[in-house]
Amino acid sequence: MLDIYILDLHKNIFHGNIPDSFVVGNELQTLNLQNNDFDGPFPKSMVNCHDLQVLNLGNNKINDTFPHWLGALPQLQVLVLRSNYFHGQIILSEAESNFSALRILDLLHNEFSGSLPTTYFKSFKGMMNLSNVQMKYMENPNGYNHFSMFVTMKGLDIEVERVLTIFTYDNVNNRGYEAIK
Repeated sequence: MLDIYILDLHKNIFHGNIPDSFVVGNELQTLNLQNNDFDGPFPKSMVNCHDLQVLNLGNNKINDTFPHWLGALPQLQVLVLRSNYFHGQIILSEAESNFSALRILDLLHNEFSGSLPTTYFKSFKGMMNLSNVQMKYMENPNGYNHFSMFVTMKGLDIEVERVLTIFTYDNVNNRGYEAIK
């Protein structure tokens, strides 16, 4: 069996659904599918990616509700869902952990509605506790592949080509959101 740790397919012209075939025991750590034309629902089998640290699905056409069940992934540090067709209210699931390792969250330009529960922000311990984090660039252990992302500051999208491990970012501003309570 072939172990895949990093799957980086960004900036291609892939289209259609993301296959819902992530099996238990996979060792995927980084999945970057940004800037493609993927559509359809979010693959629920991704909850089987227990080692997943980076998930970037930005700038696609994925049409689904917020995947709150990803909060159970113990290593997930980066969740980028910007510029898709995610919709509905973001709800908190009582039965699952809620993104305790998350440091980067980008939900900009979707179709969410309602209020964002403050309990999510309280559970983002990865954003609050950086005292034990070594300052280096986010990359896989052999240094072969580094992580880059877009951030929006004052309305401008800026590509950050190398992201420090101590960088925290949340961008949940969106038309349709009520004030965060």
